[in-house]
Order: sequence, then structure tokens, then C-alpha cells
Amino acid sequence: MEEAFAVYSSALRKYAAGLKEAMQKKEVGEEPLKRVAYLPDLGRLIQLAEEESKAFGDALKILREKLNEYAVRHGLRGPPRRE
Repeated sequence: MEEAFAVYSSALRKYAAGLKEAMQKKEVGEEPLKRVAYLPDLGRLIQLAEEESKAFGDALKILREKLNEYAVRHGLRGPPRRE
């Protein structure tokens, strides 16, 4: 399980750093209505979401493989099939 979580944890750290870059704060407007607005880089946000989704899939694949190896090693079987 550690291997799967390590893969996903690493991806989440990159994702969080990318979110900070993709969400820029900028002062807009003129006094006295000047305010801070967030200006998202939508292309970068889409790219980050795709990378996070792929990393989740990779981690899930590793987790399934490890669980299957464990089940085979210890002679575990799934629940009986209902017909």
C-alpha cells in the first residue's frame, strides 16, 4: 500500500504547487473600487486535473496488483458468487 500512496502523494504535491501557479491574484479596478481578483489559468487547471486523474489511476492499479498478490500468497478468495 505504501507504494501506491507514495505515487499518489507525490502527484498531489505537484498538483498543489501547480494550483498555486494557476490561480494568480491580481488587483483590478480603480480606487475606491479597487479589489483583488483571482485569475485562473484554465488550460493549466485542466492539465493539472488530467495529471492528477492519471496519477490516481496509476496508484489504484498498483494497489490492486499488491492486493491480488497478497490474496494469492495467503490463499484468500473472494465471496462466493451468487447465481
